[in-house]
Amino acid sequence: ESKFKITQLKVKGKLNSDDIATLRRMAGGYRDTTDMEMGLIGVLKYLDLSGVSIVSGGSYYMDNGDRKYKVTGSDRICNSMFWGCGNLETLVLPENITLIDEAGISSCTNLVSVTIPNSVTSIGVAAFNSCRSLKNIKLPQNLTSIGSDAFHSCESLESITIPGEIAVVGNYAFYYCSNLKKVVFEESESIDIGYNAFASTGLSEIYLNQDSITFDENAFANCKNLTDFVFSSGYLELQ
Repeated sequence: ESKFKITQLKVKGKLNSDDIATLRRMAGGYRDTTDMEMGLIGVLKYLDLSGVSIVSGGSYYMDNGDRKYKVTGSDRICNSMFWGCGNLETLVLPENITLIDEAGISSCTNLVSVTIPNSVTSIGVAAFNSCRSLKNIKLPQNLTSIGSDAFHSCESLESITIPGEIAVVGNYAFYYCSNLKKVVFEESESIDIGYNAFASTGLSEIYLNQDSITFDENAFANCKNLTDFVFSSGYLELQ
């Protein structure tokens, strides 16, 4: 089919579960095992959903054998919605969403750039897990939480700025981001950094601008290049 030959696409209007299933197929994902057997896999690399509203309806967008995934809310990238869309390189998310749900964009192994609107307040568990090529991402200013394993194994990520509204960075959130060298925490009252949140990264620079900082003793474990933290009030040197 001609749609499976499209490499760039901008979509407008309302999308339900069936529409998402089509986009998954076009981007190298699948709806169920029948897609794989029939070779219904496209080559879509660029997907712009900025003018889209995600709505309930349709049957399901993915069946992994244990569960059929359906749209559960118009304000979110739902659970595993774009999981495994291995051909996607650039993704622009809808402007009205507030949540990227569990594994919503995980295992998109060729995804380099994603645009997240400022309306997003929560990035869920494993939302971008194993997006190994992800390099260009700006976290939205209204973001309040980053879930566990959210960016686990995003090996191409080099730097990240944590917005000031965030109070919690979940366990393993940036674990094994092996090329992550710089993290800047924007000014806020407090931050809680979870277990292994930045462990096994390439961190050499951390800038903290909080009045109160709590982090697990293993939050920065195995960061062999990390020698000091830069606070708004001075340095903390690691011995």
